Amino acid sequence: MKQSSALETKWTCLVRECQRSRLTIKEFAEQNKIGAGSLYVWSKRLGLSLRSQNQSEINFIELGSIRTNVCNTELYPVEMGAGGITIKTQMPLLQIAALIKEFA
Repeated sequence: MKQSSALETKWTCLVRECQRSRLTIKEFAEQNKIGAGSLYVWSKRLGLSLRSQNQSEINFIELGSIRTNVCNTELYPVEMGAGGITIKTQMPLLQIAALIKEFA
């Protein structure tokens, strides 16, 4: 029983470290000399997700040039946030594309 508890503690710590790291799961496993499969199995057994908020964030998207022949004036919802402020509005598709291109 004591050994099982020690294993759970060890793997709980490893899963939580993986969540906090900016490494991929494979990189984390290699760095810690453990199998990625074992990390997945233990995370599931412990009810912990391997994905952290940092790992699921997208920090950069390269769009390149945006071309469209759409002359649609239909409005689409847009939500932007920065510095703790969120702006919600509606814009035509062409304006959204121009906005994305400007800030990408």
